Amino acid sequence: MNTNYPITTEQLYQATNKGLDIYTKFLTLPVGAENGKVKFKYRESEDSPSSLLTLKSGIYFLVDFGGESYSPVSMIMDKFGLEFGPAFKKLCDEFNLSPNNTFYKPEKEFKDTELSLDHFDIKFKEFAGLDHIGRFVDPSSVDLEGYNFHEVDYYEKVIVSSTTKLHTLLKVTATKEYPIFAYTPDAKVWGKLYEPKATKNQKGFSSKHSYFGEKPNRYVHGLQRILDNVDVEYIKEVRERIRTEKAAKIKEAYLEELDELLLDEIFICTGGSDGLNLASLGYDVIWFNSESEQVSHKEYSLLKTIAKNVYNLPDIDKSGLIYGKEVAENFWELKSVWLPKDKMTANGKDFRDWLAFYRSSDLNAIKGFFENLKRGALKCKFFDKKPSKSGAGVYKINLSNLHYFLNVKNYYTYKIEHRNIDIATEEQIIFISIKGNIASKSSPQLIRKFCERYLKDKGQNLDVINLIKSSPYFNENHLLSLDNIELDFKNYDAETQYFFFENQVAKITKEGIELKKHGLAENFSWDKSVIKHTILKEDPFFEYYKDELGNDRIKILRQDCEFQNYLINGSRIYWRKDLEEPFKNELEKQKYHQENLFNLNGDNLEEAQHIVQEKHYLNKCFALGYMLHRYKQEDYAKMLYIMDDTVKDSDEDANGRSGKSLMLRGLRCLLPQRFLVDGKNKSITTDKHIFDGLDENSGFIEIEDADKFLDFKFFYTKITTGVVVNPKQRKPFELDFEEVPKLTLTTNYGLANIKGSDIGRLLFVSFSDYYHEKTDKFLEQRKVSTDFNNKAFFQTWSKEQYNIFYNYLMFCNQFYLQNRGREFQAPQDNISINNLKAGIGDGFLEWAESYFLEENLNVKINKHELRDNYVHVIGAKSAKSVQEFRKSLQSYCKLKGWVFNPAEQQRKDGRIVINAQDHQGKKTTIECFYIKADDTEGPGEPKEEQSEMDFANENINTELDF
Repeated sequence: MNTNYPITTEQLYQATNKGLDIYTKFLTLPVGAENGKVKFKYRESEDSPSSLLTLKSGIYFLVDFGGESYSPVSMIMDKFGLEFGPAFKKLCDEFNLSPNNTFYKPEKEFKDTELSLDHFDIKFKEFAGLDHIGRFVDPSSVDLEGYNFHEVDYYEKVIVSSTTKLHTLLKVTATKEYPIFAYTPDAKVWGKLYEPKATKNQKGFSSKHSYFGEKPNRYVHGLQRILDNVDVEYIKEVRERIRTEKAAKIKEAYLEELDELLLDEIFICTGGSDGLNLASLGYDVIWFNSESEQVSHKEYSLLKTIAKNVYNLPDIDKSGLIYGKEVAENFWELKSVWLPKDKMTANGKDFRDWLAFYRSSDLNAIKGFFENLKRGALKCKFFDKKPSKSGAGVYKINLSNLHYFLNVKNYYTYKIEHRNIDIATEEQIIFISIKGNIASKSSPQLIRKFCERYLKDKGQNLDVINLIKSSPYFNENHLLSLDNIELDFKNYDAETQYFFFENQVAKITKEGIELKKHGLAENFSWDKSVIKHTILKEDPFFEYYKDELGNDRIKILRQDCEFQNYLINGSRIYWRKDLEEPFKNELEKQKYHQENLFNLNGDNLEEAQHIVQEKHYLNKCFALGYMLHRYKQEDYAKMLYIMDDTVKDSDEDANGRSGKSLMLRGLRCLLPQRFLVDGKNKSITTDKHIFDGLDENSGFIEIEDADKFLDFKFFYTKITTGVVVNPKQRKPFELDFEEVPKLTLTTNYGLANIKGSDIGRLLFVSFSDYYHEKTDKFLEQRKVSTDFNNKAFFQTWSKEQYNIFYNYLMFCNQFYLQNRGREFQAPQDNISINNLKAGIGDGFLEWAESYFLEENLNVKINKHELRDNYVHVIGAKSAKSVQEFRKSLQSYCKLKGWVFNPAEQQRKDGRIVINAQDHQGKKTTIECFYIKADDTEGPGEPKEEQSEMDFANENINTELDF
């Protein structure tokens, strides 16, 4: 840090939203300017806007196409004619970033005192800082006394010192640069302080709004001023006379008198700043102590009694929209004035920001602009009673108010994007209704029925109900002019995943799982994707840690989650050593099994075996979390390859029934829109319509029960690039990489001829044979339901078990987000053996087992004679090609733990030869193979101690000539 300045430029930009707040504060920016999409005027001499904001290297720059480009600091230098130092210090002070800044801070004094904590005192002074409130706010234009508004010289109150814990008298004195104001009907009783220059401290606390004295439960600012200017009781009396008078001329006279007695209009504002700024235009206003407080029915009735029109002026940010709609619903005759988004300063939300947009306009012009907005005010009561010749009056629908009512009730039009139609084709517009964060498709008929039910609940008569039934305004053509809404149905980003339940939205990040009520989340879900469950928060399920040797370990925290228990048992690859082998009798075995139903760390296993089983379990949790995060990362694009861990006796041995498909059945509960591919269909990869029905809303792609002959390579590009969808009888379209759902594959077979490029695309998940069918290997059948009182998963679960299950999946999702950038692999020993056997093939394996006996090991073998022997045994039609033969021989050596063509046997050119004579007696060389069997280990399958990825990394095909 330069000692001449309190902070660095990086810290300045970090504290000012990458510099955007600097432009917003000192320039009049239109909506959209912060996105670099809307031009604005920087120079007064410009005839038309020619400047844009652009984000470069993490900082907003102002690009003036008619002049120069500016960083935030250089813009201040240009605008105020300052050198760098003064400009920089000005910004530090303006945003209260100087540690010792007093420019935008009040003067504070602290004194020990014996006064009680309820002591306070306040002194006012003449107005001098009203420019901090609003451009037109001054005593000549606003009845500041009537609104109980004052400028503060100082205030004092008693606090408890954080250091001494004693009562301390705090005196806060305003300065020219740091004005303080107060709203108070009686400064001896209570008041609300307003410090416009206050900023948040390190704890996030701000003194911008605070109270002194004993605040009443409810207070309506500005109401008493209005009541002082009208005779409420007499107005009520005149209204009663009008209601009871039968003589037309007398009633008309009363109506004229009432018209003179009533105020033209009263505006309900969201706060004091908006209220005083609107009052400066000449309107009567009220507001409440809190922006979230609404007018009560009693207060609204009073306002309707004394005024011809009552308007609400809500903010237009997210909370303001919610508030405004709630008020409109509660008071359907209350008119709402909605400020236009395109007439706001950047990030603007309230009336004061709307005024700032017209910075160059005078008071009369702004009054005209607001009158135009007022004339377009809307209310939820969408029908009016019009006079008729008979005098009874007829009901008519007000179309603008009808559409406003439907918008308030969250009915909109929505444009459906069809990517598989011609650009020239008309876009499809549908009707939708929104409840919280859930969108549902609607129709004109449903909308008409909704309005009928609403009016019946309101107690409207049959004339009004019949008007709804017969009105053409509920036909499709009229309803198409409803406001269109744009919704974000993307339920994820790089760091976050959302899941939508019936009662709440779950937000998962690496920090935790947060449940939000509907309406508070930022994105949306279609109703068909909502999980039909009332979600409640659960405690954590496991704890991941590393032991002293750096091994990945797991501590299971609870055993009431059946899905977790099933995955635990699917990870017990040493279950026989734990549950069968050590026992003397069946009774002892069954007792131990019942006591260790779901245990990765049985007493009969060694620590190394505990670690392997824990790694299998962590791999499954990581894989589930990876699939549940819909975000796709280009440098980590994987397909889940789910297989059996048990070593196969034969490549034809399908094993299966290990419970692996149940893992994806669980995944479908949170990603319900699965796209299924039949893995047993050998010709599926030649079907040009294989992805018909796939879109960006699909949860994941499941290649189910893949056959050993399935062309797996077909799916490679689908993992790492986009997918062309070719629907039947429609035009093809492409899903980009980010839109293609993640892929999974379940199979009973190993993956033949696996290469390094395969490893980069696959995340192996393997299941033990703890769950199995009764065969010659197993004396009994053990299904998943066997461990759970013979109850089937999902179908028999209670609401409580489903709640535990959903929380468990989200916990796995959090576990993945916490560990992005690393991978929890399944231990690869048995996976690699099965993959090697799949590549070798049963025929080659049977021949090799009979050929490579002791006399053919550790010797040079004529490679042509070796292959001739293989072809003779296997048959020419079934024999592998020369190149495939060599690859299988290499794989067989890896499988046995032998070395193929060891380096010490090779010449400089890499070949192994023996000297010989040809048929003419001439000297020649014969190329050989050499299979080196390690005498210390002997032939056989690899040891368990071998590192997890050794086989996969070794099994990369060479390109050497046979």
